Amino acid sequence: SGSLLSSLSAALSSSTMSSAGDAMMEIGSDLYSIVNQIHPELSGKLVGMLLQLGEDECIACLEDPTKLAERLDEAMALLDSSQAAATAAAVARAQATAVPRKNKYVKSGQKRVDYEDGIPRTYEELEKLCQGQYTAKEIEEYWESLPVDGTPAAADAKAAAEAKRRAAAPATTEPAAPAEKPQQSQVQRAESSSNNSNSNN
Repeated sequence: SGSLLSSLSAALSSSTMSSAGDAMMEIGSDLYSIVNQIHPELSGKLVGMLLQLGEDECIACLEDPTKLAERLDEAMALLDSSQAAATAAAVARAQATAVPRKNKYVKSGQKRVDYEDGIPRTYEELEKLCQGQYTAKEIEEYWESLPVDGTPAAADAKAAAEAKRRAAAPATTEPAAPAEKPQQSQVQRAESSSNNSNSNN
């Protein structure tokens, strides 16, 4: 008798759980068909979060679009904060392990030709020259664009800077030499001498 009651109780409990499970699956399917139209890329996560609220709350969401919208907003906010925290942690790990580019440039002692004046400079020299005018990121990006001294590209950059400097320099004109007085020809001298003799007579 006791054994029979236990068997019946277990069967009833199992049947109830199965029915509840089937009901939640059906509710989940209904929620998914709605959420997938709004957030197709996150529908699986969002429906899973809604199902954790319980059967009554899920049914209420299916019956009331406003409630469903509120629950979806809450779920999206949770996902956003979780994603933001994960991103921040990933960035922090990357920064902790990465060697700053500036340190790499300084240690290399490499010189690169500045496009502006054609002068080879180290990173520290360029940074000192540009400090206060450009951000650290802008200086790094400019440095990376410069050709390494001693390469054909660096020679081209020097030549271009020299040409630009010459083009910008004011043109210098030498003052014209004063015109020389024309010398008298032999005939003119003879006539002048004859005239002087006649005047004396």
